[in-house]
Amino acid sequence: VTTGVPYEVEFRLKTPDGEYAWHLARAVPQRSASGAIVRWFGTNTNIEDQRAHQRQIEALLVEGEAKAAQLVEQNQLLALDAEVGSILTRDESLPRALQTCAEAVVRHIDAAFTRVWTANEAEVLLELQASAGATTHLDGAHGRIPVGHLGIGRIASRRQPHFTNQVADDPEVDDQAWARREGMVAFAGYPIVFGDKLVGVIAVFARHPLSDAQVAALGAVANALAQSLERRQVEERARQRHREAETARAELHSLFTQAPAPICILRGPEHIFTLANPEYMQLVGTRRAIVGLPVREALPELAGQGFYELLDRVYGAGERIVGNDVPAKLDRRGNGHPDDAFLSFVYEPIRDLDDKVTGILVVAFDVTISAETRQSLQRMLAERERLLAVAEAARHQAEVASRAKDDFLATASHELRTPLNAILGWARLLRSGNLEHSHFVRGLETIERNAVAQVQLIEDILDGSRVVTGNLHLEVRPLNM
Repeated sequence: VTTGVPYEVEFRLKTPDGEYAWHLARAVPQRSASGAIVRWFGTNTNIEDQRAHQRQIEALLVEGEAKAAQLVEQNQLLALDAEVGSILTRDESLPRALQTCAEAVVRHIDAAFTRVWTANEAEVLLELQASAGATTHLDGAHGRIPVGHLGIGRIASRRQPHFTNQVADDPEVDDQAWARREGMVAFAGYPIVFGDKLVGVIAVFARHPLSDAQVAALGAVANALAQSLERRQVEERARQRHREAETARAELHSLFTQAPAPICILRGPEHIFTLANPEYMQLVGTRRAIVGLPVREALPELAGQGFYELLDRVYGAGERIVGNDVPAKLDRRGNGHPDDAFLSFVYEPIRDLDDKVTGILVVAFDVTISAETRQSLQRMLAERERLLAVAEAARHQAEVASRAKDDFLATASHELRTPLNAILGWARLLRSGNLEHSHFVRGLETIERNAVAQVQLIEDILDGSRVVTGNLHLEVRPLNM
């Protein structure tokens, strides 16, 4: 008030919620025309947040040097992660990639040396693939380590990382005399695991303590290596499957080409010829090109014979169709005059991995000769059956005729014997000369009557013979019944 200097002071005020907070009070004087102070204009500002921020700044200043070191370390570890990622995405051999990654770990962590082993599942051991830093050789006792043996093998069997900043006192370090002699302080070993599969182990020795961030960065490197190694193995297996698939495809194509049966493959609803072996071309006529054409365009002579409709049914319903001795007309000579043929065939639907029909496998045979032979044989067999039936009927008629003849002969014999008995009896009586005249006359009459009857019987027999031989003469005349 005396000097008119602007007012400024910090103090604590109780806020409406009952808590105390730091405030900044500022005020400036307002003067009259003569320069006299007539009033003050000022504000109170809550500066609790600013004071907290100031305290943070002061704390950061105190910890600045440590933070700077951490930032430097973070940058190094970020650079390590980026470099490892870049190395593993390059197209180079696995040993070279692992060696370059090991060198990057040594450089960014300032390690004494770094080694990387990969797992040999077949032999249950670890094979040293990369070594960078103070030790670069890949042979020796650590070149092939059985899983579960030595510290590295135990890390692999447990599938758990191991870290220490006191190497000389760590029982997991196998050669502590060597560690003391070389001044080793820190050791970190990480199993390289993808899912539940052991892929390898990475290990680091350092002559200075390793920070938690550096150990975590080594774990990140192990994860990156696991993904890369698994990816490479998957790619290698895929390449092997692709070579094997190509080999199988080549063998299948060779078998397809050399198959003794006519085979073709049709694709899509239009039944486009994709493959056709020489036997199939021989079946339909070698003078025309059919591969790449729909069946209706490639074999137009099949229209109206039902084959198109059968293929549509197989593709639409996914059912196999088998045909035996099916008559067909094929324009094999390409002159517009189809030849008659008989075909036996199988139409088999081809399905994709989603069980959707994508095509048809056709296996067909020209059975014209065998079908015609079979039909001829069937006709011969039918004729044979007819002739056998005729012969059987003739045999039956002959048997009937024979029985009738026997019956006729028996009856005729009996009828012929009756008048002969009478004639013979009276002839003997007449020959004796002892008959009276009346009996003599009666005997002659009996002999004459029976002789006439016998002549009539003989004439009837002759009429029967004439009927059989077709020489009977009929005297046709009216008759009063």
